[in-house]
Parts: sequence; C-alpha cells; structure tokens
Amino acid sequence: MNIVTAAQITVQCPSLPGDIQSDQLPPIYAGQPINATLIFKTSFHWAEKEGKQRCYTMRYDVEERVKDWLLCGRKHGDFVATDGGSFAVPLTLIALHHSEITLPKVDVRPLPISTQASMGSTVPSADVCQVHEVEKVLILPRGGRSTYVVDLTVV
Repeated sequence: MNIVTAAQITVQCPSLPGDIQSDQLPPIYAGQPINATLIFKTSFHWAEKEGKQRCYTMRYDVEERVKDWLLCGRKHGDFVATDGGSFAVPLTLIALHHSEITLPKVDVRPLPISTQASMGSTVPSADVCQVHEVEKVLILPRGGRSTYVVDLTVV
C-alpha cells in the first residue's frame, strides 16, 4: 500500500460563535445552503522507503446524489498528495428534502506515474477511508403555510 487517504466532509455554520461544539449546531432546513469543507489527509506510512520521498497526483470525485443533495463547488479535481499532507476544498450543500441524510461519499484514486525504467506508467496502490461515512445530518422541513381540506357536508 503506497497511499492511504482520509476523506472527510465537515459541515460548518458561519453564524456560530467559536465556543459552540459541532454537536450543538443550529437546525438545518431543507433548501438551506450549508457551508462545508472537503478535507483530504494522506499518509505514506505503509509505503516502501523510496515511496515515502515521492509525491503523487490524486484525483477525487464527490458522489452526486441528486435525490438528497445539490452540491456547489469543485466536485471533481486533482491534488498533490505528500506524506502527512492535507488538501481542502470548500463546498456548499443544499438538502433537497427533510430527513436524516448521510453526507456524499468521496472517491479518491491515484493517477498513473510515468517511469523512465519501464517506458510506461504504473499506478500506485491506494486506499481511502471515509471519515464521515456513518455521520448523518438531520434536515428539518421548511416551515410555511399549511393547507387543510375540511368536509362540510351536512348529514
């Protein structure tokens, strides 16, 4: 294993004071834009010694779940992975319905490396850990008017 990447989507609320914990977030409503950050942390701990000195180009894709989330920002892109390095991308999420919704998954894979010795390209081995995999965001229904139908037939 050459590269291990931890991918995490963190949800932020810019209107919060700094002393409020993330488990005390204010309510989030369907249709409300949510600021988030996609963070990648890479490790070459399990790589061979010569592999630890390298840097690798990685490509990421954020899963598009059109039934749950509208995503704004860089959903696809490349970054350079170094041992112990990190890379962050701002995103905006908009929940399309109310429910407990899991955050989108992120696919990360290394791009091929061209080597002089073999006159070709090799792809380093890699694994991705979804740090936010079991987290859910509680989305509340948007308040508004209610319509009632009342049967006024007299018997």
